[in-house]
Amino acid sequence: MESTGTILWGANNIFTLYDAVEDLTLRCRIKGKVLERGSLQEYNPLAPGDCVRYERQSNEADEEGIILSREERINAFVRLNQKRNMPQAVAANIDFLVAILSPVTPPFRPRFLDRVLVASGERVPVIIVLNKYDQIEGYDDVAGEAIAAIEKRLDAYEAMGYEIFRTSAVTKKGTDSLKTRIDGHCVAFFGQSGVGKSSLLNTLYPKLELKTGDVSVKYNRGRHTTTLSRAYVIGGSMVIDTPGVREIIPYGIGPEDLGFYYKDFSAYSHLCQFQPCTHREEPGCGVREAVLAGKIHEDRFESYLRLYEELERWKKQLSY
Repeated sequence: MESTGTILWGANNIFTLYDAVEDLTLRCRIKGKVLERGSLQEYNPLAPGDCVRYERQSNEADEEGIILSREERINAFVRLNQKRNMPQAVAANIDFLVAILSPVTPPFRPRFLDRVLVASGERVPVIIVLNKYDQIEGYDDVAGEAIAAIEKRLDAYEAMGYEIFRTSAVTKKGTDSLKTRIDGHCVAFFGQSGVGKSSLLNTLYPKLELKTGDVSVKYNRGRHTTTLSRAYVIGGSMVIDTPGVREIIPYGIGPEDLGFYYKDFSAYSHLCQFQPCTHREEPGCGVREAVLAGKIHEDRFESYLRLYEELERWKKQLSY
């Protein structure tokens, strides 16, 4: 008899799923290695959060069931797997993507966040978390200028409509508020290596006992401790811990459409003399004029230009 389950984790055609009706966890394999709704052009046919149809097995093999098909996704957070030149779904059917950053070690990287926001698009709501806030509390006046710059960038994201939380796994700052916000939802935690993602999850959900790591002193960047995206069912919530990454390239977005993913451009793009406008070299560009007037942060515009060039290269290579 067919049943429905949610993928928790998996690799090499073997996946662990959770059946909420039966309240049990099963280890299953994909029937015939190809899913009805899957694609040979995907790096991974299933991601944590995917809803699947499966059948139980009565034999004594390691697998306890057969995955028959993947249900249609509500959404998915997808990045380009550069080694295979394929889309890689990090998490599926999520209520929120929690984008984690840190202020000092590793350094605050808003351009990384910009790429996460682009990859999320309109279908994956994003909550922005500045973690490791204990690193910047009590700093001197010189460091205070850098902190003020970080806060100014966060204020700009908040003005675009994104929710912002400031947290610390050390002092527990902001953790109660964040937990209240995400409880009862399916959420994926995503960020660069070393931003304290696993430590924050352990603070929010102590029973997880996730492995944590340090930041490399030489390179001031994190070491990978989570190697595989994995979902955990905790009460009425599902939390997906994802591996830390050093960079991200959104998949399936053409450079000509990139401007639509920068929310702060929308107030000025209609003022461009030429439509459509790439906001790069066209005369009378309303977005560039807004940058010169200080209405759009100069570094965010530079972030757009850099990503535009990368998407141009990948579009030629992948032909999408």
